Amino acid sequence: MDEFSRIYDEKNRAYGITGRYLDKLNEINLASLHPEKEKKFGDMINSITEKHYSPGELKRIVFSELKTGFKTTKQLSDKFKRSPLRLLDVLSELKRENKIDYIKTRRKSLWAKKFRIEEFLNNQKRNILSRISYKNFTKIGSELLFSRKSISARFKIYENDNSIKKHGKWWKLTAKGKNFVLGVDESGSEIK
Repeated sequence: MDEFSRIYDEKNRAYGITGRYLDKLNEINLASLHPEKEKKFGDMINSITEKHYSPGELKRIVFSELKTGFKTTKQLSDKFKRSPLRLLDVLSELKRENKIDYIKTRRKSLWAKKFRIEEFLNNQKRNILSRISYKNFTKIGSELLFSRKSISARFKIYENDNSIKKHGKWWKLTAKGKNFVLGVDESGSEIK
């Protein structure tokens, strides 16, 4: 019982257990020790319409949920039975703390831990830059399932970070870009 939050009422000689701890008691079938109490407990559990989270608890749970990968606000909203606006508040707070970030793909915002976003963007950049020899945004985009405009926008980003350089009508990889595509940094060490 030490893991449960409880309040003992001496007058009624009873423990008051609330919140998510009721779910834990339900999981371990504590009420099955007495048939009448099992039915009453089951009726009470089934009557609960919404879980209540203590301050900061929803934020911790959402952060741990993002360990599994990318999630949309809608997916998180459905899982935690909270409005998308409430989840956006929590996600924005985690973003301000620099723990998570999001990317926009095909009209969706995908939230994940910061390192997963960086891995995703690096893989995307490597895929795009390895196809620079195609010399056609549409061809690159169709192979990677991106629009021509998305590829064009990414080329501008990569040009700003000196991975590619305009050469005539098309771009060429710079030394930094070549190393990135090959997976090595300036010192020759492998990029993970």
